[in-house]
Amino acid sequence: MSSITLPRKHVPTELVYAAFVKRAENGEPELVREQDADALDDKTVKALQRFQASATDVSVFVVDDFFLHYFHFIETLLTLYAVQHEFFPAATVRRLYIRLKVWSNPRQANVQERLFGLLYPDLDIVTDPGPTQIFEEHLIVIDRMRAHTPLNKMIEPILFLVAKWSAALRAEIYRALDIAPRPNQLGRDRPRILYVRRDPPRCLTQEAETAMLGLLSARTDIATVDFTGMDWEDQVRAAADADIILGVHGNGLTNALWLPPHGTVIELFPDHVHHYDYQMLAEAMGLDYFGFERGTIFRPFSRHGASYGHDHHVAQPVSNPYLAELAFALDVIAARAPREPS
Repeated sequence: MSSITLPRKHVPTELVYAAFVKRAENGEPELVREQDADALDDKTVKALQRFQASATDVSVFVVDDFFLHYFHFIETLLTLYAVQHEFFPAATVRRLYIRLKVWSNPRQANVQERLFGLLYPDLDIVTDPGPTQIFEEHLIVIDRMRAHTPLNKMIEPILFLVAKWSAALRAEIYRALDIAPRPNQLGRDRPRILYVRRDPPRCLTQEAETAMLGLLSARTDIATVDFTGMDWEDQVRAAADADIILGVHGNGLTNALWLPPHGTVIELFPDHVHHYDYQMLAEAMGLDYFGFERGTIFRPFSRHGASYGHDHHVAQPVSNPYLAELAFALDVIAARAPREPS
């Protein structure tokens, strides 16, 4: 069996998303250090693939102090789902180690408990394991901050892999909750927008919100929602029944995960603030995306330098209703609508 030490405040420096293993002389698998992985020959790589494919059980060790935050939890979940299906396709996730005493957040509808219960019903969760040794034959190690880049805290380095499996995760949740997502009727019906309202300070000013809703009401069917205190399943259903989710940068946009495959995310930023988190979530889900920050329009896979606005700037109201930008986004969405056969 492979062994790994789990200290209280640190993780091993050899971080790999799916643990590479090789057969030692005695026939027992052992961990291969990340820096050695590139040196493996093709024969060994194929043997590793067969070994992983034959796995029936896999365990997970998560290092994430923001696990109780909806979006950051989803980053970890998307990574786990993608890595498990890519590298351990026949395995059941049996055990999850997490360095927290409380692993589900009732203030955010216990989304952690609900999603794990649907995706991994046999999961045994070990909280706050402390400094000890565990022995696992197949182990996935996920450390959100270890994969930190100037653009994003986790998903960006493996966006290609997360994107490969995210639609399958969404479809699995649809089936589990018996949800039929909204069909793509764009071009025949007015688009349905789900406007996510936030409490101050990071929200639209009253004047900006009034102007924005006036524009959108003339061209779309718009519903305003406050996800705070809403049952998680109701949040999923609300997103699945929309064509567009729109809001100021914040946790509620995580529900873009449950938009139908033709959906669009529109994100409004305060001045001097831009983060790629929900843009990358849209990219992973195959959704269209518009992000507005002063004179810049962010589109799928557009990169305009590092994220910025991590201090007091992010906690300020948005006074710009972005009317011209929103009109442009609606024009683009209309132009992409399916056309009736002539």
